Parts: sequence; C-alpha cells; structure tokens
Amino acid sequence: MSLISSSLHSNPLLASTQLLFWLLFRPSAWQALVQNIDIKLSPDFALYNLNFEQWRHPLLQRLLWIYVAGPLFIGIMVGLWLYSLSWLWGTPEPSITPLKGVIYTMTLCFVSGVISGITVSVAFSFVASMVSSLLIGLFFFSGEWHSEAVLSGIFAASLASNVLIGLTSKSSLKIGSIFISLLVTNVILMSILALGSVVISFPFLDPQVLVLTFCLIFLLGFTLQKWKLAGILGAIFWIITTVLINIVEPDNLIKSVTGSLSNGVFFTLLFALPYLLARKIGRTSLSGIVAGLLSCWSVYTFFFMLKQDSPIFLLLSLIALGLGWWRQIWLNKSLDITGFFQANFLQGVIFEGASQVKEVTAVDDQKIENPYTLVPLRGQTQLFVGRQDVSERIENLRQNQHSSPILLYGQRRMGKTSLILQLSQMLPDKYVPLFVDFQGAATATTHSGFLYQISRAMRKSARENRQFLWPKLSIDALKDDPFTVFDEWLDDIEDNVKGYSFLITFDEFEALEGVFKKERLDKDSVLSTFRHIIQHRPRFKILMAGAYRLEEFSDWAHYLINVDTVHLGYLGEDEAKQLIENPMEDFLLEYTPEATQRVLTLTRCHPACLQALCKEIVLLKNQENTKTRYLAQKEDVEKAIPKTLEISKYYFLDIIEKRSSAEKKLLSFLANKGEGAEISRAVLSEHCENIDEVLSNLVERQLIEETADGFRFQVELIRRFFSQQGKN
Repeated sequence: MSLISSSLHSNPLLASTQLLFWLLFRPSAWQALVQNIDIKLSPDFALYNLNFEQWRHPLLQRLLWIYVAGPLFIGIMVGLWLYSLSWLWGTPEPSITPLKGVIYTMTLCFVSGVISGITVSVAFSFVASMVSSLLIGLFFFSGEWHSEAVLSGIFAASLASNVLIGLTSKSSLKIGSIFISLLVTNVILMSILALGSVVISFPFLDPQVLVLTFCLIFLLGFTLQKWKLAGILGAIFWIITTVLINIVEPDNLIKSVTGSLSNGVFFTLLFALPYLLARKIGRTSLSGIVAGLLSCWSVYTFFFMLKQDSPIFLLLSLIALGLGWWRQIWLNKSLDITGFFQANFLQGVIFEGASQVKEVTAVDDQKIENPYTLVPLRGQTQLFVGRQDVSERIENLRQNQHSSPILLYGQRRMGKTSLILQLSQMLPDKYVPLFVDFQGAATATTHSGFLYQISRAMRKSARENRQFLWPKLSIDALKDDPFTVFDEWLDDIEDNVKGYSFLITFDEFEALEGVFKKERLDKDSVLSTFRHIIQHRPRFKILMAGAYRLEEFSDWAHYLINVDTVHLGYLGEDEAKQLIENPMEDFLLEYTPEATQRVLTLTRCHPACLQALCKEIVLLKNQENTKTRYLAQKEDVEKAIPKTLEISKYYFLDIIEKRSSAEKKLLSFLANKGEGAEISRAVLSEHCENIDEVLSNLVERQLIEETADGFRFQVELIRRFFSQQGKN
C-alpha cells in the first residue's frame, strides 16, 4: 500500500473533509495523491481523461468512493445545523423544513459534483459542490434564502476556480477565446430556450427541464465525443425530472429533489460550457477558468437582479467573487492558524496525510514542461496532429463491407505506429481496433506460437480499447491444428460480440518476410489465413503498416489481392507549426517566427526529427534563467542541433545500414556539399555506378528529391548526420 493511500483516513466521511482541506490548504498533498495513481496524470484531471488502467487503480477507486461520500457528509452537517435551529427557535414546519434542506443539499452536491467532475475537473467539482451545498444548507432555514444561495454559488465557483488555477501549469490569458466562448454559450442557451418556448403548450413537457436536458446533452457530447451516450444520459435526466414534477404534490419532499436536480445541472452548465469552449479555442486552462467564472457570476447576478430590484446585490456578488478568487492571499495568512490546528485536535484527521506526504514540485515552478517523446504516441494527446487523409481512407474501409485491405506505407519514424495506436480515439465505439506488432509475433518458431502471439495481442487491444474480455486461446489448444483452431476462435468472437466490427492492424509487417526466408513459418499457410479473413470475414478488416511496398516481397500480392496502398509522408506545415508552438495546453515556450521557420527547414516537417529537435530545445531553454527561458530564437534552434543528432543516431544509423554501398557513397558525397546543395545527375554519375537505380531507390525512400537543378537531401538533419559520419 502506498504512503498516500494509507494517509487517507479510513472513514470515507472524514476522508472527504481531508480531501477538501488538502485542495484548499495543502495542494501538494493532492498532487502527490494523483501522482500515486499515475505519474502522467495531471492534478486537474477530469473523469473523461482517465484511461482503462487508471480506472482500475485501487487508489482511484477509493478516491471515487470518498468522492461519493461527500454529499452524505454535507447532508449530515446540514441536518445537524437545521435541526439544531429548529429545536432552538422553532420553524413553521419543524419536521419538514430541515429534511427538505438535507435532501436538497445532498442532491445538489451529488449532481453538480458528478457532472463537473466529468466535464471540468475532479478537484474543481469537489470544492465547488461541497462548499456551495454546505453554504446553501446553512441558509436553508430562512424563508427567503435565494439571494444567499446565489452568493454561495458564486463564492464556491470562484474558490474552486482559484484551486484549479493552482493545479494547472502557468498559462497566458487569451481574451479573444473568452469572449468567443461566452458568446457561443449564450447563442447555445438562447437557441435552446427558443426551442423550449415552442413546446411550452405540450403536456408533460416542462420548458425549463427541456432546456436543461438539451444543454446537458450538448455538454456531455462535446466533452466525451460520444453523442449517443450523452443522449441517453440526457434522456434519463429528463425522464426522472419530468416524472417527479408531474406525479408529486407541490409541498412534497420530492420537490426538493427536482429543484436541486435542476439547479445542480444549471450551476454546472454555466461554468462548464464556456470553460470547455475557451479552453479549446485558446488552448489555455486559464482562459477556460476565467470564462467559466465570468459566466457563472454574470448569469446568476443578472437573473437575480431581474427578478428582484436590489442594486446592493451587485456589490455583494462582486465581494463573493473576490473572496474566492483571492484565496491565495488569505491562504498565506492562515498558515499560522493551520499550524495551531496541526499541533492540536485536528492532527489525526485533517493533517494525517499532509504531514506524511513528500512535497512535490511547487505548482508555480517555472520550468517548461517537455511534452515531446521519441516513442510511439498512445492515448489522447495533442502531439498527434494531422493525418486527415489517412483517417478518411480508414473511414472508407470501415463503411465498405467488401473493402480491400490497406497498406500504410512510409519510411521509418514517420508516425505509422502512432497513427494505428490512435485508432481507438479516431474510430467510432462500434469499431474495435486490434493492434498486432509483427516484430513480436515474428519471434515465434512454430505456427501455434505465432497464432498464440497474435490472439494474445488481439485480446489485449480489445480490453484496452473497448474493455472487452475475450476468451483466451491457449498455446496447448493450438498445437495439433493451429490454423483451424484459430479460425474457430475468430468464429467465437463474432458470435459473442454482436454489432461490432474489427480492424486488425499488423505493424511492421515486413518482419514476417525474414521469418519466411528462414523457413521458421510457412508462407503459404500464414498468408492464406490472412487472405481467408479478408475474403470470408466482412466484419474483420486488415490494415498493415511498414516501410516497404507489398510488391517488394515476392508472392505477397498473390495472397493479399487488391491492397489499397496509403503513403504516410511528412506533416503539413500548419500541422508541424502546431506541434512546434502548441504541443500541449498551457505550453510556456514561445517561438519567434524565425525560430519556427528554422525548425521547419531543418526537419522538413518530419515528425520524428521535429519531435527530437523540439525536445532538445526545451531541455536547453530550461537551463536558462527565467528572463530568457520562455522565448526560443533562431540561435537556440542551432544550439540544439548537435544533441539532436546524438539522440537520434540510432534512427539515422538504421537508414545507413539499409542502404547499398553505392547509395551510401552517393549520400556521403551529396551531404558534404552543404545545406541545400543541389547536384546534377551528371556530376553524381561521376561518383556512383548504376546512377539511375541508385537515384531511384533514394528518391523512393524519401532521402533525396529531384529539383530543377539536380538532386538534394530532403531533410537537413539527415544530411548533417551523413556529413558528420563522413568526417568521423
């Protein structure tokens, strides 16, 4: 058990107060908790960000139980408060009013917490839902408590926003994105309000509930990108609320549920819609937070002042907004108080974890986060850009029942593996991508071992991408008649998984050719199995990825007929600029136009070269002081080149090893002519035999290109490596 896990109080109710205290006063303890779940998980994560493995983590599951216990804690605290007031002062309805307050605040806390936890952030939702519900419950005894409720909501949203800012990396404020998001939010709300006014005369169709339902569907659909699921959840909300409104008496306790359901959804919508829009448009968390907070404050204040002529309320709402936003000021002044509590009666509950947790890096650390990686990209990531043409070809494959297999062809490190690993995000839920790496499967020495490796990879992908638990195909079952048993296993999958189609992606398919040449596997048996799947299993589609065309291998085209070849080349310039200047939300490093252009020139928008160079630029800038750290200039790009060549040498050496001696000689000669040098065919022929064949091969591999004046290297970084090798 991890230290942070054991430091959480075993009682879920006390643990909920502990988490609230951590978020408000000990954010480093919350960060440590999140890092114990997954080191890559951001402290401001939302539930929709979690992958399958993170959902299964015991600490996250415990956190969610504590998360659910929050409304129960609120109900207990509000109940004790209201029943105490009822006992001391008396109320017109002593047996009902406190119970109404408990039901209202618990439902409000749960609904607003769950929806904002899905769409905004778990940390934000915990603070906003707990604080707003508790404050509203404290004022529930009053006959006219609506103004206090609105002020409580504004204060809670402001406080939670301040907490969220502390958990995100520093970012700039994009005023334009805030304005656009608020405008779009108002257009959406007004459009849905207009729709609600159309159905006002229909029985059992409450226009307010209908408006909230459509807004909820849009919010969840926009966040999850699963509109069918969003529609189902919205329909459930509408049915529950409509039934409660139409079957109960006005004074019944259940009315508290309907009111809190509506207000909980409305409270979340006002923040989440502009937050998500501004964050997507401006690509900074700060813009989203400010947009959401302005939306909450302005709409709540406007509607309240519209119903009640109270000029003083505007001032009170501004005070509530400021009190939450200035949390950091009164937080710093409260350190002596928290120290007193730590030394006394709260030490065993609130501070139990915070005192044990090792302090993590301060949230205002000015280091630039380095998002670049030299390995294939998995999961949702902004580092994966472009490839729309390939996506469209895959979409055609999905829609055509009798479509041909696809060969994704391109030179090494062009992003083929990253692309097929992103298919789970790109394809609809009814499509199951099954990733098979032939470099691993080709290590098998028998047919049973080979098919076992493939089945195991397919089962793993089905579990990770769509949470399917498929039956295991044991290696013992495959021993006697492996191909027949494997075929029957595919029958079982089709019979038991109705309504889904499957895309088998064979990465590094050329690895099989070496196995065939060594006669460890029979080419006819293996390729005939693939052909049988293509011809007789329309629910199974095949996509192969590799650095060679199919015709370069004898007999393959005979088995895999009518293969649709898709070439994966360089990124587009706009896509490459996005990867350079905006690889992640709240990226702190800015580039001068000259620096960006220099990166483009050196890499030719080659994704692997671009990531390697940008990675080194970030590392170099982080060594500088804060005065110069956040701006990359052209000279910074030049400084990063030597280290980039060093860390990429194995990729470059792989290029060299696969070239013939004549090709190496020509590349070395051309590289030594300098950056951008174009050498005519006549000159090159003096230094190379079989010039036509050599040039054709090198152009095919995208190492050089033909220009009006001759031939030159396509990628300057690759040219520099060849030049460097010639000097060594």
